Amino acid sequence: MDKNGEITGKIIKTKGERAIVEILKKDGREATGETLDVSCPLKTSPGWLVRIKWQKTSKTTDNLLLLLPPVAAVIAGAIFGYHMALRMKMPTDRGILFGALLWGVFGLSYSYKYWRDTYGRGLQPTVVDILKK
Repeated sequence: MDKNGEITGKIIKTKGERAIVEILKKDGREATGETLDVSCPLKTSPGWLVRIKWQKTSKTTDNLLLLLPPVAAVIAGAIFGYHMALRMKMPTDRGILFGALLWGVFGLSYSYKYWRDTYGRGLQPTVVDILKK
């Protein structure tokens, strides 16, 4: 990463407005072996070289994206577990507990990835320019 916070990378995979980028060394030719999950508001495809900058995020958005997914996942998992327990003719409390725990793990996984990439710094890596298609 150079002095103004810019990174050069190669898109590996895109999904919606998110992308997995392989970080390149300063010369832009060799990969460092590191990947970064970035916000990608531009229309990109795998294999393209892009420039990434760290952009500020709001504390309110950070807190919502950190807390809301696990809570929503636990609630959805409890509802799913309840209905699966009824269908499988097993005690509903076990179904609720199993569903809430299983889905809660997925919600925590998402929140951890978000926290790892942005929360501690208040910055989010964002694709700002396409260097080479």
